[in-house]
Formats: sequence, C-alpha cells, structure tokens
Amino acid sequence: MLFILASVALAAPCTAPTRVETITTDLQTAELAWGSDESAFVGAVRKARDELPCLDGPMTPLDAASYHGLMALDASFSQHEDDAVRSFASALASVPTFRIPAIIAPEGGVLDLQIGKARVLPPGETQALPPYDGVVMIDGARALVRPTWRPCVLQLVRSNGAVERTYYLLGSDPLPRWDPPPTAVQRLLPKLREKPSVPFGIAAGGAALAAGGLYALGGTWDARFHDPTTPYDQLDGLKTRTNVALGGTIALGIAAAALGTVTVVHW
Repeated sequence: MLFILASVALAAPCTAPTRVETITTDLQTAELAWGSDESAFVGAVRKARDELPCLDGPMTPLDAASYHGLMALDASFSQHEDDAVRSFASALASVPTFRIPAIIAPEGGVLDLQIGKARVLPPGETQALPPYDGVVMIDGARALVRPTWRPCVLQLVRSNGAVERTYYLLGSDPLPRWDPPPTAVQRLLPKLREKPSVPFGIAAGGAALAAGGLYALGGTWDARFHDPTTPYDQLDGLKTRTNVALGGTIALGIAAAALGTVTVVHW
C-alpha cells in the first residue's frame, strides 16, 4: 500500500515528455500552413500549447523565440494585433535576429508591420523572482526578474538539470508559486523519492522474508528445547541455535525496516 500511495502521489502530470526541439518544428509547420491550410495551422498551435508544460529539458533562447513566434502568428491570425506585437517583441528579446520567412511576411504586409512595431516597442516593467532551489529561466536564459509588459516562458530547473515545471505567462499573469530553497536543517531531513526504488524494495522484502523464516526456525528449536522428551545432551545446542536465530531475526528485521525506508525516501 505504501508503494502504491507513493506512486500515485508522485505521478507526473505529463505521461509523455516532449523534446524541446519539437517547439521549433511546430513553428515551421505553422509557417508552412499559414494562409493555405487553416486546419494544419490551428493544429500546430494547439500541439505546441499542449507540449510546452511537458518539455523534457531547459529551453534555449532559440526555442523560446520559436514559441513566441508561433504565439504571435496565432494572435495575428485571430486579429489580435497588440498581442501579436508583444509576442513578436518576446521573440526578438530572446533572439534579436528572429524573423518570419518573407514568403508569409512580405515587406509592408501585416506580419512585417507587426514585427516592425515589436522592434521599437520600449521595454516595460519587470517583476522580481523569488528564490528557488535551482535555476529560474526566462525565455531560455537564467533570470532574476520576469517581464510584465510582454509574454514569457518561465522554467524551473532543478540543480541536477531536470525541469520541474514550464509555464507560459502573459504580462498580466501572476507568478506561479514554488517552495523557497530549504534551510540547512531541512536539507538534512529525508525526502520522498519521485519513484520508489525497486532494488531497495526487493531487498527489503527479501530481508523481511528471511527474518520471518529465521523466526519460525528459532521457534521450532525453542519448542524442542522445552520438550521433555528431548535428550539432555541436545539442550545446549538447541539453546545456542535458538538464541542465534532470535538475534538474526532482530538484525534482519532492522535491515528490512531500514531498506523499506530508503525504498521511498532518500537523503
């Protein structure tokens, strides 16, 4: 039951992690479908939105620019010009050389004009980021603040390089909450494993079975020791074996408890 509860409690929200590189592919798909295949364009946007929270690694500025470019195309497609300009501004903030192919953004066209407005959009306010036990990345780069005048992609990256969460934040969106770095005392306390350790679990089960078997064997020897029909010359041997079995049972029981603990927690 302990293993089952731990597994359910620690289950990840995304059953299929997404490679970061797919974000750039989604932008390319949307660009190819722009103006010619509305269904494919909408599908590429939806796919990217679904994939973003499930990224399996930190984004690079190029990945972030691709995502913002895709959101800009979607806003432009929906005729939300202000949103498109701000998303293009986010893409340019990540990669200053970001551009949309001229075949869909000809000079003087809607997209070209929106990108032009984004280039001259003055930077606005920012918001300080609270401490995190790892690295907070904004649009593929380490950051201490997030922009509140344009969208951004915020990632929480643990000290081992694993991505804990990925968020797409509009300027008006509140910051997600995360736990502050643990104190020195908290670092010494055990933590639940993300997944129960199978080797430790097998070892704990084996030690528990061995303890039970040794306890049963010791009980048999103890019963023979107290049996009036047992020859006198066997009593010392039975007593010794019973005591050894009892000691072994205690030792194996302690080992099983310790192994069972490290199956679900670690230091």
